Amino acid sequence: DVERFGYRFGPPLARPKRQSSALLWRLGVCVAIAMNTMIFAIAIYAGLRAGPLHDLFETLNLALATASVAIGGSVFFRSAWAGIRRRVLHLDVPIALGIALAWAGSVASYFGRRSSGIFVDTLDVFIALMLLGRFLQERVLERNRLALLENDGADGLLVRREERGRVETVRCVDLAPGDRLRLAAGDLVPVDARVDAEGASFSLDWLNGESSPLSFSRGELVPAGAFSASRSPTAVVVARDFASSGLVELLRTPLSRGPDASSPWWSRLAKIYSAGVLVLAAIGFVGWMLATHDFARSLEVTTAVLVVTCPCAFGIATPLAYDLALGGLRRAGLFVRTPTFLDRAARVRTVVFDKTGTLTSGALRLRDASALASLSDEARAALHDLAAATWHPKSVAVLGALGDCAASTGPAIVVEHPGVGVSLVRAGSEWRLGQPAWVSPRARGDLAFGVDGRVLASFETEEALRPDAKREVAELVAEGFDVWLLSGDERERTARTAAAAGIDASHAIGAQTAQNKLDFVLAHDRGDLLMVGDGINDGFAVERATCWGTPAIDRPFMAARSDFYFVTPGLHPGGLAVR
Repeated sequence: DVERFGYRFGPPLARPKRQSSALLWRLGVCVAIAMNTMIFAIAIYAGLRAGPLHDLFETLNLALATASVAIGGSVFFRSAWAGIRRRVLHLDVPIALGIALAWAGSVASYFGRRSSGIFVDTLDVFIALMLLGRFLQERVLERNRLALLENDGADGLLVRREERGRVETVRCVDLAPGDRLRLAAGDLVPVDARVDAEGASFSLDWLNGESSPLSFSRGELVPAGAFSASRSPTAVVVARDFASSGLVELLRTPLSRGPDASSPWWSRLAKIYSAGVLVLAAIGFVGWMLATHDFARSLEVTTAVLVVTCPCAFGIATPLAYDLALGGLRRAGLFVRTPTFLDRAARVRTVVFDKTGTLTSGALRLRDASALASLSDEARAALHDLAAATWHPKSVAVLGALGDCAASTGPAIVVEHPGVGVSLVRAGSEWRLGQPAWVSPRARGDLAFGVDGRVLASFETEEALRPDAKREVAELVAEGFDVWLLSGDERERTARTAAAAGIDASHAIGAQTAQNKLDFVLAHDRGDLLMVGDGINDGFAVERATCWGTPAIDRPFMAARSDFYFVTPGLHPGGLAVR
């Protein structure tokens, strides 16, 4: 039943037949017919009015027009009939009616020997142009259909399961409680699972926006949606199957893409235009009949009205303009996935950014690295070995600040202390990098480095904004957009990020759960809100936001649910889409 309305169903990774291929050969044939018809018509327009050659050209033109109607016109006849059966008025109705009347009038004029009523050259060009518009439109929509069919969604997530001493790759839907999984650094935890190792770290930024990983001890429950942040492989035991995992609800495909998503402005305008054309044609027919009582002439007038009011702008210019706009966005690094996004984007006046991984790059940096300059060569070498031993974002920030000014001076056996930091014993001294209180009672900041209980350096870390975040926010605000920062991270970090990006403090809200974000959208979206985020804690809000985009192309099931995704380091493509 649904397929009768033009939707396509298919299994995951399906490769359906491209519908535009069928239109392409029809278009090619009809263009060839139109070109040949015009060749014959030129002779008639140039003065060939009678005689055997004139009759031959008119006969050939009518035969070619009949072929064009059968090959190209049938596309519009089927579509118009399907619309009428379902009481839907669209552009194909006046197009099909114009084709039918022009052909019927031409046939009647041919057999009645009235050359003035033959429209075959105009008819053939008309059909070719309409097919060109339909081909362009179908090509744009086809890209989105194929992208949707290629997406496995949440069911396509793969994991490594250990069984009888062997590791095999299975789909997450095949997991059962008690299964043992092996997670590499950066792997997603698809189900609630218990840690079966010591010193495991997991990042929950995708769930709650918290940028710093958390440490889990053996037996602790790791929620579905976390990512392994340990440097070495981590073993976990499945606690519940995938069907009952909270990840399923958060990753399910949104039911809608905002208000009026299926009826963009040009479709509504097309309905009004179609009704107006039909009314005008009917008035022309009735008026001419009352004035002249000449049925054939009245039919010619009606046909002329339908041909002259040809909706070429809708049939060709609209899909071509959309294709050009989408091509320009692709060149800028933004890929649109839903056909109606551009129509909804024109209404956007409120832009809501997530923080970690969206407004920021997701990486940390040292706010002030000057403390590194006062360290001795020995201390810098120890700090390098400590920072290089873990994937913790704070360690990565230290390693980046050190650059090439430090190098290891020998073998390093680094011990990770879950939840507090890492340590290294060298030449009888214990070096530590981690939480200030663990390194030394006198340490400050949110990260400290010291030796034998003596603090050598204290650091403050901050999230690095995307390269153009501040400029893009300023431009959006200057153009009248209402910009918000909505994050699951703690309020203090959210406020600092908002200040750095130039977002008003009253528009920065931290400690937001998935339900909180949904409540925000319900309260603020009046058909004009765009959300940009990469976490599944944004998932519930997606269903109610007018538009939704993500930079999280490394997590394809997020991009597969969004209106658009972008692949650039900066935010410029997102701002470009709504301007």
